[in-house]
Amino acid sequence: MTDTLREQLAALEHDQWALWAADIARTEAITPARLERWQRLIRTPYADLTEAEKDQDREWADRVLALLNGAQGAGSIVLREDVATALAVEADRAHVSLQQYTEFVIGVGLGALSKMRADAEKGGA
Repeated sequence: MTDTLREQLAALEHDQWALWAADIARTEAITPARLERWQRLIRTPYADLTEAEKDQDREWADRVLALLNGAQGAGSIVLREDVATALAVEADRAHVSLQQYTEFVIGVGLGALSKMRADAEKGGA
């Protein structure tokens, strides 16, 4: 997997978190200081975060990459066999490598999440 994919996954994690945080901020009682910090982060695109803030998202991207690479060990996540098999079958059907197919699936997810974020922002999130 490439550093570009790592950054795409980190950006996806930031988008996912921003959607979650916006929902929590709307529906739960959180401290004013946390609300102020979250609102700034929700409005900030991944590319504009500080390196320290990006590193928090990169930690989750690394977990996904470990899963996709089949890494095992302390703190790693193991891909369920049925999911791994389904990805491999679909990659074979598409006549591409598992890595290429996985990157395609992640790209589709990134596009869908971007649309969800734009829709949420239009709705006042």
